[in-house]
Amino acid sequence: MILTESRLRELTSHAVILDEARVQTRTFSETNSRLSVFLSHKHSNIEYLERIRYILESLNASVYVDWTDPSMQHPTDRNTAEALKRKIERYDKFIFIATDAAMASRWCNWEIGYGDAYKYSQDKIAIFPIKQDNRVWEGNEYLQLYPSIEYFDGTTKYKNGTPIPEGFYVYYHFRREIIPLIRWISK
Repeated sequence: MILTESRLRELTSHAVILDEARVQTRTFSETNSRLSVFLSHKHSNIEYLERIRYILESLNASVYVDWTDPSMQHPTDRNTAEALKRKIERYDKFIFIATDAAMASRWCNWEIGYGDAYKYSQDKIAIFPIKQDNRVWEGNEYLQLYPSIEYFDGTTKYKNGTPIPEGFYVYYHFRREIIPLIRWISK
C-alpha cells in the first residue's frame, strides 16, 4: 500500500534521523562500497527524505542526496544539471520520492526523465510515493511506468494465500509482482 505522510512518520518515529545535529552535519561519501541509491526529491520534503534515507540505509544502501554533496554548486544552473547527470549515471539505483511537491517540480521531473534513460531497462528505477493524508494521489500518470516502493503491513496475501511478511517491497503493478526492497536494492 502507498504510504501516507502520517504512516511514514509512524514507521520511522523511533529513528535517530530526527536528531537535528546529525541531519545538519551528515555528508555523502563517494568512496563507500555499498550499493548506492540516487534519491530524487523536492527540497521542501526534507522530513520525508530523511525518513526514507533512514529506511534505505538500514538496508545497507549508500544514499546520495544532492544537498549533502559539497561539490554541488548553488545557486543551480547548467553546471548543476551536468553534475546531476553524472551522479544519476554513477549510482546503482534511482528512486524518485513522489510527493505532490516533487511531481510539480521541474527539476524532479527532469531527473526522473534522465533516470529513466539510464536505469529503466536495467530495472534500477522506482518511485517511493508519499501521499498527503486523506487525499487521492493522482496526476503524472507516466509514473505508473515504474515499480513503486510500498509498505505491506502483514495482512495482505500472495496469490497462493500465504501472508506477505510486514515490510517494504518493490511492487510491479503491471506484472502484479512484489519483491522485498532489500533484494531489489542489492541486485
